[in-house]
Order: sequence, then structure tokens, then C-alpha cells
Amino acid sequence: MIKKKVYNIEKVDWLPIRKDISSNVFGKSLLPNELTDVTISYTKVEHNGEFKKHIDSYHHVLYFIKGQGVGYLDNEEYIIEPNLVIEIPAGISHGYKNNGKEELFLITINIPKRK
Repeated sequence: MIKKKVYNIEKVDWLPIRKDISSNVFGKSLLPNELTDVTISYTKVEHNGEFKKHIDSYHHVLYFIKGQGVGYLDNEEYIIEPNLVIEIPAGISHGYKNNGKEELFLITINIPKRK
């Protein structure tokens, strides 16, 4: 059961995300895990941090808020800039790297396949 809660996200600790395939990528959950299988995270990628190319069994939506970088979607490469939205179906290779001078911030939404 979700409880009512008001908080400042800046006071929540950054936690490493998938250290097996990422470096210098941290997140803060924006949705209680007990509520749904969907996860929504506020994500920070430090300078030269990256999420290596990988394939997941669930869908993603990435909404880039601040910073610059390069992203990979299948065999395509794209430039990351604020307000860019990337929709990634399950089973598609993807990743990204902060090659800018500042930290990169985004909202990450992970959506499991319907049963």
C-alpha cells in the first residue's frame, strides 16, 4: 500500500545502479517498489560515467533533463541533450555515456512486459 509522503529528492541518497554494466551511474527511486512492477528513477551520470550497451527483457523510457552525452540504440548512435525522450522496446540493445563536462540527469522508467 502506498503511503502519503512529501519529500525533497535532494535529501535522498544516491545509490549505484547496476554496477555490473555501469560506472558512475546513480539513482533515486521515485516510485515505491511495493506499488507496481514499473520503476521510475531520477538518475545521475557523472562525467565519463556510462551504462554499457546491453539488452533487457523489459521496456524503457529515458527522459534526459540536463547534461550532454551520447546514446546507443541498436546499431544507431544519438546525441543526448535536454528534453530528449528515448523509447526502448524490450530486447533492443541500448546504452549511454556522459561525454559532457557536467553531470547528466535523466528520468528512467522501466516497464515490464504485459503478462
